Amino acid sequence: MKRIISASYREDIPAFGAKPFFENVAKGYVEIPTKFGKSRISLRPEDVYCFVFWTKNPSREFLAGLDTLKTPWYIQWTITPYPQAIEPAVPNKLSVLDTFKRVSYKYGRDHVVWRYDPIFVSGTFNYAYHVRKFEGMCKILEGYTDKCVISFMDEYGKIADVVKSGLLRAPTTEEVHRIAKAFGEIAPKYGIRIQTCSEGQYDLTAYGITEEPCIDATLVERLSGETLPDNLKKPNSFRRCKCAVNTDIGEYHRCNHGCVYCYAH
Repeated sequence: MKRIISASYREDIPAFGAKPFFENVAKGYVEIPTKFGKSRISLRPEDVYCFVFWTKNPSREFLAGLDTLKTPWYIQWTITPYPQAIEPAVPNKLSVLDTFKRVSYKYGRDHVVWRYDPIFVSGTFNYAYHVRKFEGMCKILEGYTDKCVISFMDEYGKIADVVKSGLLRAPTTEEVHRIAKAFGEIAPKYGIRIQTCSEGQYDLTAYGITEEPCIDATLVERLSGETLPDNLKKPNSFRRCKCAVNTDIGEYHRCNHGCVYCYAH
């Protein structure tokens, strides 16, 4: 069965797992743990429509390996304005933005999707902070990406202590709409459209923000030149997600960025 492979929303494979990933590609398969042992997933080009990568900062080894891939791919690339107190192992954001631009220039804008994700608030990270930082990033990425995916922080049980500390919290509904309205006015000035994924509880269409899939069947078809079967185009059920059906090959608890808001660390 041919698949879309997600690599990975459970861990940052491009940042920390490039070597084993490309070893598995060369081998033609990866084994991932399941409730019943291990499941072998083919990574051969004839068995994969597209790789969808998720990262905050791809390693040099990963970027060098992209030229060897015979399978279509694109990157969901999170770049937020938060300092190292929030994202301890993510390097200087100007450096990450520069890398994003270089990858976009080399491979094309279809291969890189910017994520401003998650959005949370506090005394420091308030409305004015997000508006200022978002517009600054839009200016830098103008012409290098067509789309920005935003999401708002959920207060998972794993980060309850961080929320209690007052360092950050999920925005209220009023704050969500205020931030979304500002972002919806800023992004088009730089040729960027905004979408959300799994944020169906908010209707942000009045601000030009649409609810769309991150793992996008239309983009996969464009990159692969193939028509996906209907059973892959059906949205998954996870959190009202509209993403195309995919197989994630990552594992939780293996990301080393140490972001204080992370639900998977």
